Amino acid sequence: MDKSVDDPDKRPVPRYSLDDENVIKCYLNGALDSNDFDDDFKLNIRPRGTRTTMLPYERQRLEFRPALAPLVGSPATAEAPAPPKFPPPPAPPPPSAEVVARVLGAEIKALEAVIAAQAITIAKRDIEIVRIGTTKRLLENVVGSFCAYYRHMNSHLFK
Repeated sequence: MDKSVDDPDKRPVPRYSLDDENVIKCYLNGALDSNDFDDDFKLNIRPRGTRTTMLPYERQRLEFRPALAPLVGSPATAEAPAPPKFPPPPAPPPPSAEVVARVLGAEIKALEAVIAAQAITIAKRDIEIVRIGTTKRLLENVVGSFCAYYRHMNSHLFK
């Protein structure tokens, strides 16, 4: 598969170190050309501004293009008259108390419903915590009683 690139605009930016093998690979891949080497066939690293060829972005030229439509605030010309000036839209009226009450009333009812659902969840958790604490105390009593009974029945082992 040929990895060389004919179009210099599509040539990849070379990434290589200065060892001979990488320089040869870059030359074979088209990332370097004969202008990049000096008379002794060594890589010619020149200071900026001494290149003989232009880079792709340096070959681009800015072309003047007229505006597609007259710009707002630009002076009127013979071929482009000034755009018409429109008055600013009127400010919206402030919301009435009835609108505020209806909008905020619905929002407050929704928030109260959420708070009520959270209160039910918290109450269920509190009941569960109390039940777990009661179960823990009962299990401690049962296990402690079994341990006391075992110690009483096998007192000869604990002397």
